[in-house]
Amino acid sequence: MACKHGCRTRDCEYFCIGGACAANAAGHVCQSSASDPINPSHYKSNGMEAIDVIEAFGLSYQLGSAAKYILRAGKKGPAAEDLRKAIWFIEREIKRIGG
Repeated sequence: MACKHGCRTRDCEYFCIGGACAANAAGHVCQSSASDPINPSHYKSNGMEAIDVIEAFGLSYQLGSAAKYILRAGKKGPAAEDLRKAIWFIEREIKRIGG
């Protein structure tokens, strides 16, 4: 949903709910992007999220999932667990393409 200030929700300093932005001083019900359950700040690096990279490269589901686990490795839980998940998706993609 677009922010009333013309920015997109992902890029806005505030997460807009129901078209009302927290930056609006009129007392709308909003929450900070830091508490956004959909795009938490710990999954963002240099202003980008894994989904931005996946979409930019047009990756398949398997490669996109592998990239997601690699890019997020260690940001929420043990990095080794994330990397094992990435390997699982890469092996599945290799089987899918007949390798």
